Amino acid sequence: MEADGLMEERAYAGTAGEAVPVGERDPVETKLIRHFVSTRDPALFEELMRAHLPLLRRLLFSVFNGAREDMEDAEQEILAGIYTDVGRYRFRSSFKTFFYRYARNKAIDLLRKATRLRRRETALLQNAPRAVSSPEDEFLKRERRENVSKRLLELSREERDILLMKDVEGFSIAEISSVTGRKEGTIKSILHRTREKLFAMVEGGR
Repeated sequence: MEADGLMEERAYAGTAGEAVPVGERDPVETKLIRHFVSTRDPALFEELMRAHLPLLRRLLFSVFNGAREDMEDAEQEILAGIYTDVGRYRFRSSFKTFFYRYARNKAIDLLRKATRLRRRETALLQNAPRAVSSPEDEFLKRERRENVSKRLLELSREERDILLMKDVEGFSIAEISSVTGRKEGTIKSILHRTREKLFAMVEGGR
């Protein structure tokens, strides 16, 4: 449920005596969030979101299996929701964790409402990186990236989400546990199994 995405973990960084909430450890972002909440200035919101848009788009790619139209619609709805609800952020977790949890819950809710899901399940990656310069090496690198992207779509949504959160977004095991509601030991087990599975798929050892 989306409401779950608004419930921040009551976690603090550092030692037991640490007084600074996790979400306030970046003074620039903290100031920006507080300023936006008090003014509702769209320019401030755009500045705040700029650093988090790549994360959101990778998340939406995972949830919507690369279906561009669904991803674009979901991005607009999620940003509109964040614009309204960012005042509920209490700095108890990092803003990145709050944002990801909120966006993930909203994206899954939108996915459940989709009426064209079966057709979109087969959509291929539209945003594959372009080859940079020269011939054979760049071609092979691009081909491998595209192969990995396609194989990612063959993982279950949970496997894909957890793998991307850890290996692409850099979330800790504890943060992933907070976002997904899974125990940390389970997260580690899923990560290990998924990495081996993806490697075997990419290398043709399925």
